[in-house]
Amino acid sequence: MPHHTQSSGVDDRAFSKGLAEALNLANASGYEMIYLTPSLNALDSDSAVNIVGAQALKALKASGRASWNGVTVILETKRKRQARGPAIVFAPYASLEMLANVEADHRTADFVFVPWAAVELRDYSSAHPNSQVIE
Repeated sequence: MPHHTQSSGVDDRAFSKGLAEALNLANASGYEMIYLTPSLNALDSDSAVNIVGAQALKALKASGRASWNGVTVILETKRKRQARGPAIVFAPYASLEMLANVEADHRTADFVFVPWAAVELRDYSSAHPNSQVIE
């Protein structure tokens, strides 16, 4: 079942809750977690830096892999795919087009979406009425 935060814009709390949910899902399932970012520059968002930390993000960028809370995290962008799957996908600030690709990807066991724009939240919620809201 997909999951999403009820948020838009820079929201450290929503980012943190979304990341925690994705890590918990990955840990419970024994799957890796794909950290899907629209671009490598987007990985340096204020919320990502505030929650994950600049050094941890730098290490993830450098190697494309990390271990967070016992979960293997694999960095992917719209153009770069690395994980074999199945995996839990953490998709902060992904476009709805990217999210459609996540849903169609055979590697996706589940996903957590953190919307950027209010219109994305509205459109996503309308198209995914069964998505679990992360409070």
